[in-house]
Amino acid sequence: MNRRFSKKADDVCRQYVGDEVNLRGLIEFSNICKNNCLYCSLRAQNSNLTRYRLSEDEIAQTAKNTTNIDFKTVVLQSGENMWFDTLRMCRIIGAVKKFDLAVTLGIGEKSYEEYRAFKNAGIDRYLLRIETTDKDLYHRLDPNMNWGKRIAGMRLLMPDINIPACRKIVSKNFKKIKNYVFLIQPVWFGNANGWE
Repeated sequence: MNRRFSKKADDVCRQYVGDEVNLRGLIEFSNICKNNCLYCSLRAQNSNLTRYRLSEDEIAQTAKNTTNIDFKTVVLQSGENMWFDTLRMCRIIGAVKKFDLAVTLGIGEKSYEEYRAFKNAGIDRYLLRIETTDKDLYHRLDPNMNWGKRIAGMRLLMPDINIPACRKIVSKNFKKIKNYVFLIQPVWFGNANGWE
């Protein structure tokens, strides 16, 4: 079963992106986060972490530097940091897009209006992760977060705003991975050409 799953994934990948390896510049512009996900080193209660937040100019300059090494895409990523509000993020996206880069943004759960604003500012993809599709495990690992809201956010990103969302799977249990694929299939496969 695992081999069949891997073969299908490889076939779909080759169909939509070919055999190329696309390098992306990852800009972790802040490690400040309001959440306390138990598996994450950025969690709010981790007092052993030196916190940082890049300025708008530092983010734009870092993105510009990626063009010197021929990256075509940057991933702007941070913890869920409320200092980076919608207006500030839209300015940053606009500054980065001036360098003719594709932009993937990953800053956590947002409202429909915020996703729409980011799309209008120029993002090409939005990174919204779900570490497990097991609802009980999700609630144990992500205190004060809502599994249903995360799934709804993933679905919001897809058809209307037309931004592919990205996911991450922690479980190595094949049955759970299979359940995960069936959970997201209606939104995932409709936007396969934008896979991250």
